[in-house]
Amino acid sequence: MAEFILLLIVGLAVLLLILLVLREFFCWYFKINQLIKLEQLKTETQLKIYEQNGGKVDWEKANKSIHAS
Repeated sequence: MAEFILLLIVGLAVLLLILLVLREFFCWYFKINQLIKLEQLKTETQLKIYEQNGGKVDWEKANKSIHAS
């Protein structure tokens, strides 16, 4: 009986460790994606401001460059 309880505790500890590692990975992954989206939005905003100030923007090229995956 004691061996079963020990095995159960070790199994739960390993499972908890795996879940914590996966949580860290997914939080990191989604944080990177959010940063990329923010950079794209910032670039688009800067181009719109440039265009409002009289500059010319080739939006076809700009969108290909900004949203290249």
